[in-house]
Amino acid sequence: MLSLFSGAGVLDYAIELTGRFQVVASVELDPTFAQTLKVNAEKDLLSSRVICADVRQLNPSIVLGECALKGKLFGLVGGPPCQSFSSMGRKGGLKDDRGMLMFDFAQWVSTLLPGFFLIENVPNFEKIEAGKPFESLRSDLESKGYTVSHAVLNAADYGAPTSRRRLFIVGLSGHSKFEFPRPTHSNPKKGLVEGTLPWVTSSEVLADLPAPSSDRLAEPQWHVGIKHRTDVVARFEALKPGGYDYVRKRSRLAPDEPGKSLVAGNWQGARFHIHPLEPREITNREAARLQGIPDNFLFAGERVAVARQIANAVPVQLGHAVAAALYRHLSLR
Repeated sequence: MLSLFSGAGVLDYAIELTGRFQVVASVELDPTFAQTLKVNAEKDLLSSRVICADVRQLNPSIVLGECALKGKLFGLVGGPPCQSFSSMGRKGGLKDDRGMLMFDFAQWVSTLLPGFFLIENVPNFEKIEAGKPFESLRSDLESKGYTVSHAVLNAADYGAPTSRRRLFIVGLSGHSKFEFPRPTHSNPKKGLVEGTLPWVTSSEVLADLPAPSSDRLAEPQWHVGIKHRTDVVARFEALKPGGYDYVRKRSRLAPDEPGKSLVAGNWQGARFHIHPLEPREITNREAARLQGIPDNFLFAGERVAVARQIANAVPVQLGHAVAAALYRHLSLR
């Protein structure tokens, strides 16, 4: 696969965890995010060659040729920046230059005609501007001979310890319709769906971490605590599990539920939750665990840049489930 708008490479990592796909090249504009890709490629957690460049400035055919993929079954995967379609913020849609990046991905599809493609984005992309951008994208892709399927999936339903909903758009060359994976987990408070396991909770995945360090070189990487004023600590202590702090605009995690979705994009780079059992905000590494990112996956950059990379990621369990279903479908064709 070729990966566009790769971010920190968490979706690429989830795809390669299937053991069925190899991401041969990842294109990422942000140099810090690209460095994260390179660091994890060096650790053999990712296998891709990293291209730090603007997708709009590259020639798709040249990239394809350099990856020696001509004549082979390959796919395109990507998560174009979603801020202009997010349910939070200004919702610039196609009036925002970032909103057009979804159509730049489609241009790569039109040029290279891969056997399949996978797009990830925020659920709101399907609805913004009365659904016109989404319908325009689907129509464009279908005109190139693809059968396009889409679904909004909750990561908690696939074993991730976070209730993060993402839109996936899958295109298959020809007339074969993709079937998205069935949930493997469900909410026990509403009654377990037959054949599923209980949702994984935030306290389950945070329980075995040591106390946060003040040393940024300590392990696991970026498990560094944030110092809060005495009044902030007192306010956090008074919050019930699942409660909301209106001053810092963040929630306290409920220990018996998956974490709420992480929020990226504010002035701090991300809005992280309050720990379920302690009166403090979670660390970058704890946030990474909520996204299913293993402790040996390393991040380049300073604290704010790392927080942005984590908050923008697709939870590993969700990305893996979609990729595994895609492989099963392709292998049966």
